[in-house]
Amino acid sequence: MKRFGLLILSITLLSWHTEAQEIYFDEPVALPETINSEAEESKPMLSNDGKQFYFVRTVSELNNGGIEGGQDIWLASNDRGSFGNVTNQVSPLNNEENNAVVGLSANGRSLYVINSYTPRRVRRQGIAVTEYKDDSWSYPAEIDVEVKVN
Repeated sequence: MKRFGLLILSITLLSWHTEAQEIYFDEPVALPETINSEAEESKPMLSNDGKQFYFVRTVSELNNGGIEGGQDIWLASNDRGSFGNVTNQVSPLNNEENNAVVGLSANGRSLYVINSYTPRRVRRQGIAVTEYKDDSWSYPAEIDVEVKVN
């Protein structure tokens, strides 16, 4: 019984001195209006060198399928310290379906994108990888993963 009492006392004393982890953030910095538009932006991805900023834009008239045509991948390039040059002309990654970057390689030369693309440009669920060569992105190559749908 003494051991049980000591155990309870020890747990009580230890919990009394436990401190929570403190997390500090810098003040938020607004992104340029070229990125923060009237549309909906999400899924931000910044390259390791800080020069390329990928994000998804939804409900935009400028998307490939228009305002109701799903999501497009948008790219903002860091031009002299700011992301001024923004485009969704990231061929062949955008189509009239939902498109998004879900990962970047360490060197920024490979993008992992949602969905798999067949040679006939038919979209399937999955993940694909595209490589940046000769100033353009390659056609996304399917990564063989098992996709389970409920």
